[in-house]
Amino acid sequence: MTIDSRSGVFDLSCTDENGSHFIVEMQLGYATHFVQRMKYYTLQKFNTLVEKGDFDYANLPKIYTIALLEKNILPTKQFHTVSNLRSEDGEIIDRQMTFITVELSKFKKKIAGIQTDLEKLVYTMQTIHTAEPTQYPAFWTEEWLKRAIDELDT
Repeated sequence: MTIDSRSGVFDLSCTDENGSHFIVEMQLGYATHFVQRMKYYTLQKFNTLVEKGDFDYANLPKIYTIALLEKNILPTKQFHTVSNLRSEDGEIIDRQMTFITVELSKFKKKIAGIQTDLEKLVYTMQTIHTAEPTQYPAFWTEEWLKRAIDELDT
């Protein structure tokens, strides 16, 4: 926070080896205007990447804002939504900022229908706190999920 500007506090902010920035926000309760909050966080990060003076906007790194939400906030049917700047015909105009929203309460798949890593992760997020060791699905032995589950135990 500075005297002449505002800032945002994220649950997680990191940069990958390619220079792409990731902002992760997790929300358990219902949050009105959460989309506006996602835009605010993203534009705050964007603002820190733009330099004063003669700046080449062509080389800005990508920013991914990821929201993991317990409640529904979007008027969409799917549990996973990826948004970019688009025209009125739905054509992509820009992919520099990407908004990824996962709404846990919209995910209704049963173990037998789960196929993708995202579905495995969301199912795990929904059920890990109530699962008994005898109820663990087979995919919880996959190395990446096993590491995450073991981390929760610590």
